Amino acid sequence: MAPTGRRRALCAQAALIRETAVECRHDAAGQPSLPAELSPRPVWALKQQFGARIVLIDVRMPVETVASGSAQVTDHVIPVRVAPAGVDDSKPLPSSKLVDDPRFIENVAQTLRISGVPRDTPIVVLCRTANRSAVALKKLRAAGYGNVSDLIGGMDGKSNALDEDEMGWRASRLPISRFVDPPL
Repeated sequence: MAPTGRRRALCAQAALIRETAVECRHDAAGQPSLPAELSPRPVWALKQQFGARIVLIDVRMPVETVASGSAQVTDHVIPVRVAPAGVDDSKPLPSSKLVDDPRFIENVAQTLRISGVPRDTPIVVLCRTANRSAVALKKLRAAGYGNVSDLIGGMDGKSNALDEDEMGWRASRLPISRFVDPPL
């Protein structure tokens, strides 16, 4: 008997999870302990395996996620860098024109609290090419969030990518969505 379309999709998803399994330590509560960096396929597999027990935060501006999409498994959009006061942010701006958002950590804490997510929940951050997410990772760790990982290559990958890991979510052909939670 040939598998149905849904069964075939579930089998393919299970194979992808096995293929991209990440060796993660687990704490006493069974939460995965993430490495500092993760490639797109392992992030996808971890979100499939752990669901809401891992939070994926896109740290780009909301206008960017609407324009180009975000990982389908993104939980929240919380910008680490924003347009300076008085600058129109209704269109994507070059990263060089953005300034650090002094409320980034406060916004993360508030979003997690409102969502009912414990502070020690593993967090993966992503952006377009992994530059802003590296900034977010440092800020989160400095603020006491110890279980944070940066998505290697971001959504679009590094322009000088040398291997598949640095080519990003889009090049990995993982699902993309244009709808994600708006920031607070």
